[in-house]
Amino acid sequence: MSLIYASAYQQVGAAQIERGNTQAAIQSLETALRLIPDDPLTHYNLGIAYQDAELYPEAIAQYRRAIELDPVFADAYYNLGVSLFTNAEQQAQTSEPDEDDLIAVQAYNARNFTRYGLAIETLQEAIELFNDAGDFAKADEVESFIQNTIEPALPVPAEPRIEDEGEIIPTNPASEEFEPFPVSEPEEEQPQFPAFPESNPDSELQEFPIYDSPLT
Repeated sequence: MSLIYASAYQQVGAAQIERGNTQAAIQSLETALRLIPDDPLTHYNLGIAYQDAELYPEAIAQYRRAIELDPVFADAYYNLGVSLFTNAEQQAQTSEPDEDDLIAVQAYNARNFTRYGLAIETLQEAIELFNDAGDFAKADEVESFIQNTIEPALPVPAEPRIEDEGEIIPTNPASEEFEPFPVSEPEEEQPQFPAFPESNPDSELQEFPIYDSPLT
């Protein structure tokens, strides 16, 4: 009997998602999961409802659970990748560092690369599963999302800059036009010899004693 009720709640929740009644869909699908907690399709649909409500961490959790229960659930991988990317975008917008703080900018970019990389990795898994199932159109759709949405959003690594007498100079000559500092060749060091006093031909030579036997 519980399966019948669960199926009814699941179907009602799916219909409510299509009508845009997100909160009601969440309630219906959560009720269905209490009756059949290990149903991957119900977890997937609840993930869609959370995603529509912009509750991305909750959506991510539901998609991951659906994949645990059905490891070849290609659509769950697809929606999980999209939710991971959208959640990363939200986090990036709320934690932008001061652009003058180079260390903070580098840490910020590293976090975003990791988050976006996880989204891309998940979507590539979806592409592989869609191709295995012969759904090449869906695989192309996912590939297009990666190329047109995620890749343009990847952060540009911050370039370290140095200051010279109040003027900021980029350390990467390809990034901006500037004249490089002249490089002077090091002068060859000449060997240094101790200076000897000039000889005076008119001075008497100092005679040193010569010993032909050991001193006693």
